[in-house]
Amino acid sequence: MMPAETKYDVVVFGGTGFTGEHVVREMFITSDEEGVRWAIAGRSNTKMRSVLEKIANELSIADFSGVGIIEANIDDLESINTMCLSAKLLINCVGPVAYSINI
Repeated sequence: MMPAETKYDVVVFGGTGFTGEHVVREMFITSDEEGVRWAIAGRSNTKMRSVLEKIANELSIADFSGVGIIEANIDDLESINTMCLSAKLLINCVGPVAYSINI
């Protein structure tokens, strides 16, 4: 059951990886014109900030303070639950799963 109000419309989980960076770039491009509240999520706050800075610079975006940063790790169920409850839509770019978790 989703709460009545979530903090973000979209969360990009794994936004520092190859695919995730492409999704983050598209979020930068489309979120302002659509009024989408979004965040990047992953294990490393430092890496997430670095990706945001890099892409913002490439796109000549001076202020990206409205983009949320969520620390979440697939090995930490509480962090995953918190991340999921903060979004209406989660885009999962984490992988490859075969190397991340025991199946």
